[in-house]
Amino acid sequence: MARLDRLSAAMWIIFAVMLPFELKTPLITIGPLSITNVELAMYGVLAVWAVRLIQTCQVWRKPDRSRLTPVHWAVLTWIAANIISALLAPTLRGEALKFAFRSATGALLFFAAADWARNADRVRPIALALGAGTVLSAGAGIIEVAMPSSVPLWLAFKTHVTVVGEVLRASGTFQYANTAAMFWEAALPIGLAAMLSARPMSRRGSIGLAAAVIIVTLAIVLSASRAALIGSAIALLLLIGLNRGALRRWSAFALIGLVALTAAQVIASPVIAARFRAESERTWYLAQIDLEPQALTFRPSEISSVPLTVTNISARTWPAGGVTPVSVSYHWLSADSQDMIILEGVRTALPNDLAPGEQVSLGLRVKAPSQAGDYRLQIDLVQEYVTWFSVRSGQVVEMAARVTSASAMSASTPIGSPLTPMPRPLPSPTRTELWRIAIELWRDRPVFGIGPDNFRWTYGTVLGAADFNRTVTANSWVVETLVNTGLIGLGSLIGLGLTLAWVAYRALRESAGVNRTLAMGLIAALLAFAVHGLVDYFMPFTPTYGLFWLAAGLLTGRGGAGHDAGDWL
Repeated sequence: MARLDRLSAAMWIIFAVMLPFELKTPLITIGPLSITNVELAMYGVLAVWAVRLIQTCQVWRKPDRSRLTPVHWAVLTWIAANIISALLAPTLRGEALKFAFRSATGALLFFAAADWARNADRVRPIALALGAGTVLSAGAGIIEVAMPSSVPLWLAFKTHVTVVGEVLRASGTFQYANTAAMFWEAALPIGLAAMLSARPMSRRGSIGLAAAVIIVTLAIVLSASRAALIGSAIALLLLIGLNRGALRRWSAFALIGLVALTAAQVIASPVIAARFRAESERTWYLAQIDLEPQALTFRPSEISSVPLTVTNISARTWPAGGVTPVSVSYHWLSADSQDMIILEGVRTALPNDLAPGEQVSLGLRVKAPSQAGDYRLQIDLVQEYVTWFSVRSGQVVEMAARVTSASAMSASTPIGSPLTPMPRPLPSPTRTELWRIAIELWRDRPVFGIGPDNFRWTYGTVLGAADFNRTVTANSWVVETLVNTGLIGLGSLIGLGLTLAWVAYRALRESAGVNRTLAMGLIAALLAFAVHGLVDYFMPFTPTYGLFWLAAGLLTGRGGAGHDAGDWL
């Protein structure tokens, strides 16, 4: 058993350090099953836990029911709700079951962590390892933003970088900036508590801790996640309000740094300032285009000028120069459908930066398609290397146009076949629109939902689109749970929250010393998840759901107050 315990301790340390470093390419692929490096480490932890459980409890003959707390039962209920919803999913049942069982495997981490943490001395090494991994991943996020040339290094962890407008957001070793921010904000209080649970701290240790706090808070700020800033602030305020001594002082230091760095970023970056003023980037790409109503006629491949006036009715200034300038352009569509014939039109540059409310008159250079026919000309704006305005706002100005043969200019000219059509993507929905769509889908299946993870596969159909971004979630843990797993899933989530709140209450009442410090860090982390989860969803991502179940399990394993879990029953 001693050897098994040492192996288990090593597996926990490896998993905690590796958690923020999930590679995008799976290490193992067996049919539909793909296992990443972090999942492999998690399965290693679970395998050793299962062996320990068998040896200590002889679970095949006499289950140790004293290991089960109300939180354990809440987690089991949550797993059951996901599986039942997947089995009853009206469509995409296979995808729903795959996600439900993957989520259940992740939830087993809670049981393993709760069992391991029955010995309080085992919690701090895991928390320290998690803190070390967090600082390294946060440092990667800072380097990514400070040195854009380093971006290829981080593509081992993601398919593309995350941007807001033309500004690169820190995501470092995570797939998305919001995922990174959610991880960093929850891991920050755990790392703080782990470092401060050992006394006294040397001067060198204090310098190291200060550097770590600055690195993680700066990474959170550079992620440009508003929810992460709020969640981090609330978690740190909890630590300040409910503690004395070093943890209060260091939490205050972290909070002051978070506020100061955020203020500096808002002052230095108009894009980030605009992000704080608006719910969505969609309001950055609103334009009013005025031109004379007219029937346009072109010869094949002819370049003509169409006079128009553009007014900036968005929430930010459009740059006319730099790496990501805003230009006026167009698309060519077929006359009788939404088929995109030519997406990339000729650019017409703005003569100067255009602030909100300002307008400019110019001649739009238009190159006609090479084949004769009837078309529709859609006038649009584009920010180079960022987006077409219509992709974010859905707004364009459309005109009928005819391309005639070079030898005739009459309506009787034979119309040639259209060019190869291109798909037109769905404009980015706002969070409010996603919630409205989710409620609409939930009303059709209020009890069992549409199936775990199925919202991202179906929301576009509500908007009548065949081509839409299938990585988009409902942008809320609560709303996503409701639409995917219905009332049974939402009820299980509420039950999980209530039982964890009771564990946290016991910790505040009964723990002391090192146990209280570590418990407070875990409570603050779970609070950060709860706050951020109101406007974001993290269950599809191994680093974030792994951290959540790890924190919940470590806190529960001590009975919430440094006691054995059996004291619950």
